[in-house]
Amino acid sequence: NRKEGSILSVIENPDQKTVILTNCPSCIQGLGRHSGHHIHPRHIAHELALQVGGEKWENELRILSKKAEVIQF
Repeated sequence: NRKEGSILSVIENPDQKTVILTNCPSCIQGLGRHSGHHIHPRHIAHELALQVGGEKWENELRILSKKAEVIQF
């Protein structure tokens, strides 16, 4: 497959986890089929949350969400 060949050609170390960022849900699902090559697709928003909030960003978001107040105009 041409796409798979292109992806594998840019991976520096095929034995290490390689994260590929995308904003396309279909691409995340499609790239997930290559987990045997240590390819781990991730949504860009997820990566930003990890970079800004750290590994526990999801728990912090849940806590903040419970404290949130809905305001309607």
